[in-house]
Amino acid sequence: MIQKKNDLEKVSKLYDEMRILYENIGYELSQKSYPGLTAIFESLQQTMEEAEAIEDDLIRKAAQKETFDPAETKNKYRALKGAIKANKTTLKMAVNIKSMLHHELQQITQGRTVMNGYKQAHAEERRLVNNSC
Repeated sequence: MIQKKNDLEKVSKLYDEMRILYENIGYELSQKSYPGLTAIFESLQQTMEEAEAIEDDLIRKAAQKETFDPAETKNKYRALKGAIKANKTTLKMAVNIKSMLHHELQQITQGRTVMNGYKQAHAEERRLVNNSC
């Protein structure tokens, strides 16, 4: 029972860390400070892997009909819910940024098309007399 409680506490703390990391990602995106994102993503990946390993162990224990402390389970649920909410908020920000980038790329492409229309024809194409002889 003590090990299960420790596992629940650990995974709850990891979910809290994930929530904080997602909030940090959101902050970095809002500040347009993209270089700092790499380190945050690496920390997030490591935290997710740790949480997954503990969750796998907890699932194995639950399959063996072991009981869990309801208060610790509630804490884990609260932490997981917070991480999911932060993830959704960050996802919305990322989708908005992707949409803005897509729009900017379309404008650049349209600008190139317009500019290509103003290019002068090559000298050989302009000479009607020489081409007909």
